[in-house]
Amino acid sequence: MHFKFRAVFFSLFVLFSCASRPSIEEMYPGMEFVALNPGALAYVYVDAASSRLILEASDLAGLRDRHAAEILDRTGNAVLAVFPGNSEMAIQALAWGNYPAGRVNFSFFFSKAWKKYKSERGSSFWFSADDGISLALKKDQVFLGVKNRNVRGLSVEEVWDPWAPVDPFGPYPGRVVPDGFRAYREGAALALWVDNPAANLGAVLETLSIPLQIPAESCFVALDPLEKESFSGRIRMEFSQPSQARAILVLMTMARSLMPRTENRLEGTAALASLIFANPPQQDGSAINLITAPLGSDEIALLFRMFSVSSK
Repeated sequence: MHFKFRAVFFSLFVLFSCASRPSIEEMYPGMEFVALNPGALAYVYVDAASSRLILEASDLAGLRDRHAAEILDRTGNAVLAVFPGNSEMAIQALAWGNYPAGRVNFSFFFSKAWKKYKSERGSSFWFSADDGISLALKKDQVFLGVKNRNVRGLSVEEVWDPWAPVDPFGPYPGRVVPDGFRAYREGAALALWVDNPAANLGAVLETLSIPLQIPAESCFVALDPLEKESFSGRIRMEFSQPSQARAILVLMTMARSLMPRTENRLEGTAALASLIFANPPQQDGSAINLITAPLGSDEIALLFRMFSVSSK
């Protein structure tokens, strides 16, 4: 196996080898926190069974490989934090299920590639310096941290030791799940909330060549399964008061009217912008709702590429 795929294959095996597929709420009813670090761009809930096409289309971690595809057949649920490009940790994840913790920890003990460390939060974890992956396994939980080794463009003062371990454990009790998010993500294959939306939404819109600042107090995104291997995207932005939402609605409507239409065979971010704003934005009190055009594998791949660019 190539170096990158070997690292990814192992992390996917640990993260997604659920014997069963209980939902997060079934295992932890009423959960209002996720034990992930602050400062992420977005916090993402994934139902692997229904988000298979999304994971493959984005080509996250080489998921088009048939071995990784077999692993996904056994996947349950996970929560991920995606951090900006100037963060020491690239991705942090937490998964629930039934794991062979004893067997995997035993194999780590005899492996030269993995070294045991003590977390500042009291528990132990394993770190592979070669792969930049930190792992902690419990009977019903897995904690994962992926080191960011892309330090290009950062000043010397900002660069961290690329070979030092990252702590996969988040603080207790962790990030507060925003009000309304649990209901919003029901039925979605993938759903996320954008952290610090006023700043991060501006970066995304800049990528789409839309010079518009969005002073939203919250932003939820969900991808719902449709027929014929496609998804419908919905976006909800909440503002401080209805008058503010109305003003942003006017600006969005103007920007949408100036966009070229998809029948002109647009490419790149112009095509993605037209898909996102395919339907007129709708005001709902102090919120604005957007429903995208149907998104297939090509559009989803473009969406993930756009997000990776705007996160740097």
